[in-house]
Amino acid sequence: MLRLVISAAPSLLPLPFEDYMRYHFTKVGDQTRFMMGRYIERGRALDLPVRALESLLAKLPELATVAG
Repeated sequence: MLRLVISAAPSLLPLPFEDYMRYHFTKVGDQTRFMMGRYIERGRALDLPVRALESLLAKLPELATVAG
């Protein structure tokens, strides 16, 4: 279903889809990093495994890379 929406989006949206996605995810990047960090902190405090979250956080691109 998601693939269908993504493939149809460029012809249905009144703006360039890739530009929109780049703008949106650049805009929320700081928030995403902050929340992931909080989830990791809370997991550690509760002695829960957080390795997968740490891995995801490490894979997030820097904002300059995404925006550039």
